Amino acid sequence: MTTLSEEWVGRWRLVARAEATADLMPDGSDGFLKTERWLEGDGPDLLDSTGPASGLTLALGAAGEVTEVASPEAVFEWFDSEGVLESQAVPYSGRLQPHLGKLFLKTDESEGPTRYGDGDTTIAESFALRTSPRTQLIRTVSVETDGIYGSRQVYLYEREV
Repeated sequence: MTTLSEEWVGRWRLVARAEATADLMPDGSDGFLKTERWLEGDGPDLLDSTGPASGLTLALGAAGEVTEVASPEAVFEWFDSEGVLESQAVPYSGRLQPHLGKLFLKTDESEGPTRYGDGDTTIAESFALRTSPRTQLIRTVSVETDGIYGSRQVYLYEREV
């Protein structure tokens, strides 16, 4: 069971987001990123390219439970709990579980970093804290499709007061 420190626990509201795509290859040949490393978070740093976003409130509990609520203004591309790319955020719940020194969102009892996989699409979702210039929660959603297409969304949240 995961126990989160006080700095993680509470309600967080979405303030910014960014997205990117990449070409992937299972073996990482010819300059392509390796699929597994992409799902674990390797790849372009999107934090400097975020733009304003709103409409999501995320709650983190001390035992690692994750719940969220979306308002009608959460209109941006979003991978739902079943791996479907939606045009508006569709909230889901889960729990944070450590893997390779990071915290990943899990929506089932599977091991490893992935929260969804159907043979065509695999999704891993990691969480991290950034403390400078102010405390922000960074949510990184890494998606692999057909073993060769990568998509990543980064969401920045700030603590609700």
